[in-house]
Amino acid sequence: MYLILTSTYPFTKQAETEKAFFKAMEKNPTPAYIKPATPLAVRAGRAGIETLAVYEIDKGKIEEATNFIAKALQEYWGIEGYTYELTTWMTGPEAFATIGKKMPE
Repeated sequence: MYLILTSTYPFTKQAETEKAFFKAMEKNPTPAYIKPATPLAVRAGRAGIETLAVYEIDKGKIEEATNFIAKALQEYWGIEGYTYELTTWMTGPEAFATIGKKMPE
């Protein structure tokens, strides 16, 4: 399973968001069951700065990981214009298993 975190914030909030990022990292060290596949990707978009993070989650730990990330995101709540979305994605083999099949090689 993967957790995908995307966020957007205004260019004018870059310094405030950077401060929140470092504070969240310091207060919430990443547990071993969360493996950053893409720890941080950033681009300038039409709506401001956009970020992407992809985390591979150990089997049976998706709820715990979601709660951990949601807690860390509280550092950003007061930043005007900051929005995020945290979504769950299955791997190919996990998705095929839900329909009782094996993923082709």
